[in-house]
Amino acid sequence: MIGRHEELAMLDAISARVARERVPRLVTLFGQAGVGKSRLLAELLGRLPGARVLKGRYLPYGEGITYWSLGEAVETAAGILDTDAADVALEKLWAAVASVLGDAHDEVFDAIAWTIGFSVPGSAIIGADPEQIRHSLADAWQRYVAALVVES
Repeated sequence: MIGRHEELAMLDAISARVARERVPRLVTLFGQAGVGKSRLLAELLGRLPGARVLKGRYLPYGEGITYWSLGEAVETAAGILDTDAADVALEKLWAAVASVLGDAHDEVFDAIAWTIGFSVPGSAIIGADPEQIRHSLADAWQRYVAALVVES
């Protein structure tokens, strides 16, 4: 890696802090196409054998995309395929969320399911006002991601 030692050192330091404190951190890499963002990430991951990596893409525009990349990441982690029927996808999601949060995961499951386009009957998020939905989603995703870090 030529000319990226400083960026890689910062990512190494953040990775060490996450491992030490068991608290997730968000790092955003941005830049024009072709500047080496994927290469930098690949180099970092090569230094972290056994690290849990969840990937999701951000869409460049549109409504309702705030949690898009997290939705993609949880679908991958849960093994949800585009070809899965809704009931199969929800079972996979239920198992994935339960595996990291244990028995107390209903609210998190409902919010994450809603994020990826599923309506869970009886969910408190259905029909909630936008502020309640924002709060539910932020809380659920924080709990889920934090539990992933603790589990690793």
